[in-house]
Amino acid sequence: MSTLQSISTLVKIDHADVKQAYQNYVLAEGNLDEQKRWSNEFRWGLARHSVAEELVVYPAFEKYLGAEGKQIAHQDRAEHQEVNPVFCAFHKLCSHFK
Repeated sequence: MSTLQSISTLVKIDHADVKQAYQNYVLAEGNLDEQKRWSNEFRWGLARHSVAEELVVYPAFEKYLGAEGKQIAHQDRAEHQEVNPVFCAFHKLCSHFK
């Protein structure tokens, strides 16, 4: 497996893990302990994933793929901005779990 494939696989796994944590949160409706657990998992996974992409993936795209890499990084960042309201909502919810 090449490095690019390895990174691609890890990114896909991260995406799946974050989506699963969100789905588990939704499925835990009415169970505050489970919702807290999955809310924390979602927030941690999303934050870790976003930082990793900003520090490793996007700079590599921009360096090795030129203009196309810059476009891919820009598009991915825009998609992450769409998730920010959900992330903020989860952050606010966590204050209610205390």
